[in-house]
Amino acid sequence: MRDLLDRVRGGMTTGTLVCVVLALLWSLLVLVAAFVAPVYGSSSCAGVVGGPSQCVDSTRTMVEVNGVTAVVVMLIPLVVTVVVALGLGNGSRAGMTAAWTASVILAVLTLLALLSVGVVWVPVVVLLLLACVLMQTYRARLRYEAA
Repeated sequence: MRDLLDRVRGGMTTGTLVCVVLALLWSLLVLVAAFVAPVYGSSSCAGVVGGPSQCVDSTRTMVEVNGVTAVVVMLIPLVVTVVVALGLGNGSRAGMTAAWTASVILAVLTLLALLSVGVVWVPVVVLLLLACVLMQTYRARLRYEAA
């Protein structure tokens, strides 16, 4: 079991792995919510003057309203999380660069989309940036101790 865990985490520290797993779980939750959470609502009322009115409330999910575009948009944090996990697990300088670049790009996209879907991306951004910082600090400490 320990060998399997070591292969899954690659070169990541425990803190880094926890951050990446939490970011992955939140990304999956956001994707599922796009299919099932009612985020759009409407209400319409009809009636005659002096008579009773009938009101109908309806709700729709993000995917019902926006279709495939919503799925693509909500996949962005999941894809970025996988890129960061692969980059950090690699342990190379190129992997770290890819992880940092992907995290910063997601942070910028989140800032741009903050008034819509960006709000639900914030936890992913924080967790991925924290994972990058933890891994960078760990690698710097290893270099310092080796010198």
